[in-house]
Parts: sequence; structure tokens; C-alpha cells
Amino acid sequence: ANPVSTLLHRATMGFDGRELARARSLGVNGWVAEQLDPSAIDDRQADLALAAFPSLAMTGQEAFDAYPGGARFDCAYELQRSIVARAALSRRQLLERTVDFWRDHFNVFQLDGTRYVLRTPYERDVLRQHAFGNFRDLLGAVAKSAAMLNYLNGERNLVSAPNENFPRELLELHTLGVNGGYTELDISESARCFTGWRYHASSTGMYGIFTFVPAQHDTGTKTVLGTSISEPDGALEGEIVLDLAAQHPATARFVSGKLARWFLGSDVPQDTLDRAEATWNSTGGDIAEVIRTLLAERELRALMARGSRRVKRPMRLITSLMRTLTVDVTDDFAGFTSRLSSLGQQPGGWVTPDGFPDDDVHWASTATHRMHLMVDLFEGTLNGASVADSSLTQLARGLGRAELTDGLFWRLCGTRPSARDRAVVETMVAGAPAITPDVLREAVLWISLSPTFLTH
Repeated sequence: ANPVSTLLHRATMGFDGRELARARSLGVNGWVAEQLDPSAIDDRQADLALAAFPSLAMTGQEAFDAYPGGARFDCAYELQRSIVARAALSRRQLLERTVDFWRDHFNVFQLDGTRYVLRTPYERDVLRQHAFGNFRDLLGAVAKSAAMLNYLNGERNLVSAPNENFPRELLELHTLGVNGGYTELDISESARCFTGWRYHASSTGMYGIFTFVPAQHDTGTKTVLGTSISEPDGALEGEIVLDLAAQHPATARFVSGKLARWFLGSDVPQDTLDRAEATWNSTGGDIAEVIRTLLAERELRALMARGSRRVKRPMRLITSLMRTLTVDVTDDFAGFTSRLSSLGQQPGGWVTPDGFPDDDVHWASTATHRMHLMVDLFEGTLNGASVADSSLTQLARGLGRAELTDGLFWRLCGTRPSARDRAVVETMVAGAPAITPDVLREAVLWISLSPTFLTH
């Protein structure tokens, strides 16, 4: 195993043998540095696919006007398909992997009439724009976004009846963590600080834009995380709460640790967690620098030595297959997106604020649905997607019968198979009179169903 191969497994939405040669030439640090500057990466293949989804570039107001009434679901569906398309096709893979993390960390359930439209600018202007930026900037953009204000009832946070939904998740999920040392009083006092935070909720040309309503702000003195707050400009009080939460030592530990487990696995050692937290503290929450620390060669080699593997979540499973095989998509990713629903990971479809689980046990329960997906794809019965014989022949190019099994596993998985996985495919290959496209199709199907492929 090679640290570059391990890097591509952990820092992308699926191992891609074509990217491996580039990554090896750049080295671990060079590849990470390139990926942390996504705007400099030519992404024309993904851009071409995204042109099918006009709402992606619209403001909240433009989408509100362009997708009236029941058509608003079409806006949501375009975002869902674009998420799958980007994960599969984009060359800005570290960005896609990181945005996938923030989608769960700052989860907003999309499948609600209002958020059909509001979730798109949230994805574009909040999560994607700030994915590699400063954590406080990202947190502020989240707190002021119409999608989050609507989802966690910020618009119902009134001086006469403070709503604690957002302040609770802010402290428990977004910053300090459940064991971060905050109290119920911190939550209720934070709610008072955020009274008056709103967004324009009607079609006045400013739909979805943040606004502060002084008449709905509680002007009394509050105490949050040990700090007394009383500002003549009431709009600043919510900002102070965000400052206190972002700068809290528990936040550095909780969020950097969560990033470490995302990239390096649930068994990440304490010294790695310490280095990530130290980088967070020394840079004031610079997300890109924390990621650079986590994806350093020493951390990848330590991961290789541990030998730990993670179960691929459904979207990662689909996109990793698309990134290794040439899958012909004729329906703008509608078939794959609908299958993600049966697999339990429909984009934007997690109802509660904690986001989709990053938990192997949870996703292992979808084994039957995963099998049906792979069989349908390779047998040509998955709507809107197919694997041509020519792509299978290309995958096996240059491999003789003797090295075919190991070669296919390497090109699809970027790793050696387990003895059991290898034996299943080798038996099938050895018994074939000739290596035809049908034999290759069956071999690749079996590899895609193997634990070697289903984990990373």
C-alpha cells in the first residue's frame, strides 16, 4: 500500500486510478495543496453536467419566482442530483468530501416546502463557499442563512417567546459538543440574544436574505458562557454568542476531532487529535490548515499501519463506482439519486439536525439494497445509467488472465483484495473459456459487491 492511494481513499468521493498517477507525481503534500485551491482546478466535465440544473446559480428570490408552487420540488431535486453529479465527476474532490462533512455537521432537512428553494443558496453560498475557510465565518453564514433560520425556527424566536431550537443545536452539535460544558441557562440566554434574527420570507425582491427586526429583540442583559451581554445594537448580541461559541476551547477539540474521524477513521489516535486541535488553535479555526494537518503523510502512514477501514456510505458507494468505471448517465443522475433514497441517504433527506450518521454499523444494514443497486447497474436495469462493454474492456486493458483478478481489484479499489474476495473472483475467471465482456461484467459486479470495494 502507498500513502497516495490511501490519501485518495480518504480525501475523495471514491478511488480513481486515473487520478492516482497525478497524485503520485505531485506527492501527498502537493496533491492536498492543489485540492485546497479548488478555484484553480479546471472542472469542465462537472460544469457541463451541472448546466442541466439552472436553479443552482439562482438567488433565493430568483428560484422562488422561477419555481412557483408545486414546481419548488423541482428546485430541490436539481440540487439533489447536482450533489451526486459533483461527487462523481468533479476534479475538486477534497472540496466535495469536505462539503459532505459540513452538510451533516450543519444539517438542514430539505424536504419541506419552504426549504425546497432555500436549501440551494445555503449549499452554494454557505457550505461550499466557506468549506475551506475560517470556522467562525462559516458559523456566521450558517446562523444567518434563511435555510437554517427556517429549519430550526429562528423566525419564531420572539421577544415574547424565545425559541431555543437553534441555540441548542449551535452549542450541542455545531460548536462545543454535547459534553462541551454549556448549561441549559446558556441555551435559554443565547435564544434571547438571537431574538429578532429573521430572513425576508415573502416575494419582495429580497426573499431569503437575512434581516434583523429590532422590535422582536429582547433588550435585557444576558449571560452566555460566563460573559455578560448587553449591546445597544441588539443585532450584535447574536454575533457575540457566535464569537463565544467559536472561540471556546471545547469547540476546537470537538470540531477538529470530528474532522479527524471523518478523514482518518473512528480509531484515530490521540496524538493525531492533539495535532489537529493545535492547528485549529494556532490558526484561529482555519479549516484548510486543519485538513492539511490531518492529511499529512505521517497521518496517512499511521492510518495504513492501523489497517482500519470504513464502510462506504451510500452516496460514496455510488460515486466511487462512477469514479472508477465509465458509467453512462442519460438522465442527469435521476436514477442514482432516487436509489439513494432506498439506500437511506437521499441528499438533504435527514430529518433531525445531527445529519447522516458517520457510523459503520448504521450503514452496514443497507447491504441488501446495495446488492440490488449493483446488480441493476451491471444488468442494465437501472434507469438512466449503464456500463458499456467498452468501459469494461478498457478497465481490463493490458491484463492477462493470470493477473486479471488482482489487476481489476487494484484498478477498482486501489488496494489488494482479501484472500476470500480474491478467491471468489479468481474461481470465476479461471473457469471462463475466454475473457469476454460478459465475463468481465460478472467479475466487476462481484468485485463491487465485495467487502474490499464496499469499504475504504
